[in-house]
Amino acid sequence: MPFSNTSRSDKGSARDSRSSSRTRCLGVRSSLGEVVDFSRLGARVRTRSRPTIRKGQRFDLSLVVLGRKVSVGARATWIRKCAWRRWEIGLEFVSVGKEASRSFQDLARAEAINERVVPRRRAA
Repeated sequence: MPFSNTSRSDKGSARDSRSSSRTRCLGVRSSLGEVVDFSRLGARVRTRSRPTIRKGQRFDLSLVVLGRKVSVGARATWIRKCAWRRWEIGLEFVSVGKEASRSFQDLARAEAINERVVPRRRAA
């Protein structure tokens, strides 16, 4: 399943050792908060309140991907405070069903062909 790489700021970091590339997400929501980036193996979620989950905890995660609600088993691999009243959570997907897998593939295709690109306005 093809996914685009993340920004240049990730180059040369520990994130390069991931076994699956990440794609940035627009409009993908989860039961924890906003999905910032995403791969077939996991996701990074941003939340405005202190997370109720703990590092290493396994739980069911609800996602809305391209308008479809899917559920996956997830594990929090890291949690960090990134700003005032903002936290990020690194998630590993541990159980992905067929419906969720199809939604992930559709998201990858949508990102790969830039379906969300807004046409340029012509100068007056």
